[in-house]
Amino acid sequence: MKKTVSTPENDSGILEDPAHGPQLRTPGRVKSDVVRYLQAHRHPWNLRLHYAAFLAAFLGWIFLLVDWRLTAVFAAIHYLLSWTGHFGFEKNKPASFRYPLLGFYAGFAWFFVRTYELGTGRRVLQDWEGDIAAHAAMQVKREEPTMTAKQDPLPLLTDQWTEEEARTVRAQLMAFNQLTAPTAFHAHSETMNFLLKDEDGSVTGGLLGRTYRFALYVEILWVHEKYRGRGLGGRLIAEAEEAARLRGCKLMHLDTFSFQAPEFYRKMGFEVFGVLDGFPEGYQRYYLKKTIEPKTAQLS
Repeated sequence: MKKTVSTPENDSGILEDPAHGPQLRTPGRVKSDVVRYLQAHRHPWNLRLHYAAFLAAFLGWIFLLVDWRLTAVFAAIHYLLSWTGHFGFEKNKPASFRYPLLGFYAGFAWFFVRTYELGTGRRVLQDWEGDIAAHAAMQVKREEPTMTAKQDPLPLLTDQWTEEEARTVRAQLMAFNQLTAPTAFHAHSETMNFLLKDEDGSVTGGLLGRTYRFALYVEILWVHEKYRGRGLGGRLIAEAEEAARLRGCKLMHLDTFSFQAPEFYRKMGFEVFGVLDGFPEGYQRYYLKKTIEPKTAQLS
């Protein structure tokens, strides 16, 4: 008599099959289409504009029963907001240009799921992206060729390279990152710079940084020596922190050397999470972070 093997599902959505190992449940069509939709909508402001755009479209469908002219107005608002998000912030073409039906249906599905998230405080979209990435990674693993006795010869290791070849290496790593951890690496980077200037316009200090995902990275902070000790460095950090909050950031991080200003950053609320000793020789490199509270809800 043949024994039937059960395949209980664990909390991660993976079916445990003793005979064949873990098997990830195939994601649903709606989930897959919404995640595909999100891959072209990563900029925080583009997401905000799209949420407002689909709210207008939703109202347009309702007012179709009242006055078709109101529906036309809401439709115009929908496309104005969504195209502004794509051309002004995301720097790509709207889905309506290439896949109008898919874009509209997946956009509405995203809108309703995001509304549910905002109303309940639960996380759905991020979990969906994780499910799709895990399923794709398992599919790639299954399709890997089995080891045979005869293997391809190993590639040649060389220090001769071109810029195009270097770009290929970077692009391949980014493709792997986006496949395995899409919520971490579909991150739009936006510059954030503040300057100090004299009356004649000459630059006497500044903070250079960039925001990505939910973090601000402070790359450079400098104040001319004649203005040091007068609180200008603190003002630059405070301005950047406030701007980061408005962009929805939850974290600031930076690095500095022991001969620069680690104590200054500690006074500004940063904490050390790593130290590289002897770099450069006789000094240390400090890595610091600061948790901040965003002022705007992120549509992610």
